[in-house]
Amino acid sequence: MRRARVRFMTACFLALTFLAGGAAMGQEYWVSVAGNDSAAGTKDMPFATLERARDAVRETRKAGGLPKGGVTVWLRGGVYEISKTFELNHTDSGTAESLMVVRSVPGEEVRLVGRKQIPSSAFKTVTDPDVLQRLDPAAHGNVLQVELKAVGITDYGQLTRRGGIERSTLPAALELLFNDRPMPLARWPNQGWTRIADVTPAIDAGIAAPAPDHDLEGKARPAGKGCDIGAYEAGGTSGRTATFPDE
Repeated sequence: MRRARVRFMTACFLALTFLAGGAAMGQEYWVSVAGNDSAAGTKDMPFATLERARDAVRETRKAGGLPKGGVTVWLRGGVYEISKTFELNHTDSGTAESLMVVRSVPGEEVRLVGRKQIPSSAFKTVTDPDVLQRLDPAAHGNVLQVELKAVGITDYGQLTRRGGIERSTLPAALELLFNDRPMPLARWPNQGWTRIADVTPAIDAGIAAPAPDHDLEGKARPAGKGCDIGAYEAGGTSGRTATFPDE
């Protein structure tokens, strides 16, 4: 899935610190995943987002400057989903006497992640007959699905060709992670390769051997420049022949 970023301007590093634990100083603001950005930002009524806490500090600064002892933003434990870049610039920096500090509450783990967490309860077993008939019977009851819109995911990005020779490498349009491990796109077979059909003798032996005039089912093959060399044939009774022009 797309990852958001936390961006700091260079000047912020001088007097703005992200720490774990430690004692509070001066003014305090609190943030919790169970909070509300309309709340007062106190320990009992915390904000919900870093953005709201940042804006509260800016309001404090605008009202009369940072208090002696600085400002501490406490983050309660939990996973904070960051959907867009969180920015701090030079105006958010403190001073040597009035630090601006963001830290986790001692003993509580805080994670800032650029993702959308999907609860396991949102995944349901596939029961649609039209889908099941396309699956191997052995997979029935083992394939799960989730309605992304129902869990608040509406930006799916755009799936494009990625990597390869003379092709630019682009980031994935959307990623699914399970236990912090990226999952591959659905594919068949799950591992290795599958054989489409036999190849022509010309391909087996190189272009020194002429391509046959007829396909595996005895039907006349396309002829002419760009039609024979490099032709693969699909097996079965359909009689389909896929040719790849000589470029």
